[in-house]
Amino acid sequence: MIKEVVARRVIHAAYELDHAIDAKEWCRVRAFFSEKVMVNVGIVSGESVEMSADAFVAQIAAFNPADKLSMHTLGNAVVDVAENKAVLRANRYGWNLCEHFQPALYELWGRVRYELVFENDTWKINGFELVKARDAGNIEVSLYCHSSS
Repeated sequence: MIKEVVARRVIHAAYELDHAIDAKEWCRVRAFFSEKVMVNVGIVSGESVEMSADAFVAQIAAFNPADKLSMHTLGNAVVDVAENKAVLRANRYGWNLCEHFQPALYELWGRVRYELVFENDTWKINGFELVKARDAGNIEVSLYCHSSS
């Protein structure tokens, strides 16, 4: 029963993370991560690398400027729990829309894997992986970003 409660909390946190990214609430996004995160997302790292959470969130923010809309969803989430660690695996769909481009839409389907650890009475993501299965539309919309400088 406890593992089921943890699984629901982990899935809820993943949904909340998606909402925070789409709302561009970067301080809230940062709160979901441990100090260090193993990241494997092609557009951010290109390979599996350890990053500070601040650097990872800065990259997410750079690829989501104010003039680009996004929508992220998770489906078929499964959570495995062992002591103070959890792993969420789920299907991912997301899109970006930016009127600076024609066509203005980019879509992605894939799978995500979040590794979490229980820290300070909350679940924090310390591993984040996205494996693309398919995409469609204008990739330039996805790659469009702004410099944080």
